[in-house]
Amino acid sequence: MEWLLAHVRNLREAHQRTFGSDQKSLETAEAAICGGHYPCCRKIVDELYSVYACADAEDLRLAAFDILTHLPRAA
Repeated sequence: MEWLLAHVRNLREAHQRTFGSDQKSLETAEAAICGGHYPCCRKIVDELYSVYACADAEDLRLAAFDILTHLPRAA
């Protein structure tokens, strides 16, 4: 789980540096993670399905968005 959180945090921070941290930017980051637009996304998607017991794509999207919006910012 720590691996997953660290990688999602890194992806989110990269998006924030590029696009900002408003709602639309979070949705862009969520879509990028769920859509596999990064090399490590396949493993993140697998972890989300496993850790969060995601049953379908909508569950996956909600889990990714929840992580993106609730992870504490890195110091």
